[in-house]
Amino acid sequence: ALSNVQFIGSSFSLDNCDNLVTLAGLDNVTTLGGSINVQDNQDLENFDALDAIISFDGHLIIQNNFSLIRLPNLSNSTSIEGLTLIDNYNLPSLQGLNTIETIHGDIAILLNREFTNLNGLQSLTAINGGLRITSQINLVSFAGLENLISIEGRLNVQTCPVLTSINLPALTIADSVILLSNDALTNLDGLSALTSLNRCG
Repeated sequence: ALSNVQFIGSSFSLDNCDNLVTLAGLDNVTTLGGSINVQDNQDLENFDALDAIISFDGHLIIQNNFSLIRLPNLSNSTSIEGLTLIDNYNLPSLQGLNTIETIHGDIAILLNREFTNLNGLQSLTAINGGLRITSQINLVSFAGLENLISIEGRLNVQTCPVLTSINLPALTIADSVILLSNDALTNLDGLSALTSLNRCG
């Protein structure tokens, strides 16, 4: 067991552990110095064992964990390096990221079919990279990002067939906006605070 571990100096990676349901045994980890990279763990349900973490500012990468129902609780973090969420079929929301104010790199949210909105990101004000939302088949709105002020890279929204609005009322800065194959989107009123763009397509 790893119950005596309190400090992980580099990244935490967990790949292809198909029968692992929880991370029990890591309950005393308080500091994680690198990224969290968890991919292809078919039975993993949650990150509750990491709730004691008080220091984390790396990249959170969660991909292809079909049974996952909760993200790590990062309530002691206000900034992280990046956020990648791909193919987590049963993950219902972004709860756990509620205190994140700044993401220093990119956000990529793809193929998480249970997301209907982006609640959980209410504190986010700045993305220093791009924001990519792709193939979110049940995403209806951008609720949860009402306080986002700046995207230094590209806002890229593709193949979200029931998305009716991109409501970013505080967004004044973005490098570019790319919108493709969002069949239910009828207007761009939610982007009315933007003052300049290098590209819009």
